[in-house]
Amino acid sequence: MAQKKKRTKKRKTKKQIRQQEKLTLISFGFLFILFAIFALFQLGFLGTLIANGFRIIGGNTYPVLCVLLAMYGLWVMIKNNEGKTKITYGSKFVGVLLIYLGILIFFHAQLFGRIQTDQPQILSTTWQILLGDIQRAQVSANVGGGMLGALLYQATYFLVSKIGSYVFAVLFIILGGYFISPMDSQQLLELLHGIKEKIQKLIAGNPEKKDQKQENKEARKQARKEKKEQKQAQEREAALQQVKEQEKNQVRSLSAAEKLAQEQKADASGEAEQLSFVPIDSYQQSQSTSQKAENPSEEKTQQKKQQMMGSHLNLKSLKK
Repeated sequence: MAQKKKRTKKRKTKKQIRQQEKLTLISFGFLFILFAIFALFQLGFLGTLIANGFRIIGGNTYPVLCVLLAMYGLWVMIKNNEGKTKITYGSKFVGVLLIYLGILIFFHAQLFGRIQTDQPQILSTTWQILLGDIQRAQVSANVGGGMLGALLYQATYFLVSKIGSYVFAVLFIILGGYFISPMDSQQLLELLHGIKEKIQKLIAGNPEKKDQKQENKEARKQARKEKKEQKQAQEREAALQQVKEQEKNQVRSLSAAEKLAQEQKADASGEAEQLSFVPIDSYQQSQSTSQKAENPSEEKTQQKKQQMMGSHLNLKSLKK
């Protein structure tokens, strides 16, 4: 029987291995860029899921993480010399990291600043908010600095309470700026000393301006005092004038004896008038009756004249 020939696999050359590694790195870099774009714009279920994954780490700063992931993917695609990627962690990287951590503490302090409780459950509350958005497949709730921010805020809140957490956040940002900047420690101390002097000058102020300000303040105070006194004097003068007018217009009230004498005088004058009118009326009536009794003939002649006038009118009407 013929012996079966053994199949021998060709060994890959170093060039082929390097080429395969490059393709692998390029593929990973391209995937990183795609994931970053999906998460940044929340494209569909996958984009929302990736965004919530970044929110678990960095909370409301997830767009920054998406941009960093895209930049890293682009860097991997370009810088793949001989299949090796080297990342140097210098002072600038430390500075950026400190600034980012300070921002996370600040965001989480703001989130729990609205919760008025003596002992807030920071980690569990943050996780419940994140889990609710993941279950609803949405990115809507305020999650502060995510779970990383929750861990940092839990430590600072335990050590120095809420206000101290803000102080720590500011210190982290300042230290990060120092590591990024090209200044050394001596230059930093000089800068801080200069800032301190400027603050002291601002607090103290210019002596001349301060004296002028004090004089203006005293002048305004004196003007207000004079205006108030003038107003009070005018009010007193008006009150005195009103009292004088009331005294002029006031009529003295009659006493009881004067009222009684006035009433008796009025009654006596009324009775005298009635007595004077009675004889005049009776006299007029007697005069009229006496005239009628003395001149009966005149009345008769007047009656005859009226009868004759009436008959004459009747004759005229008949002739017509």
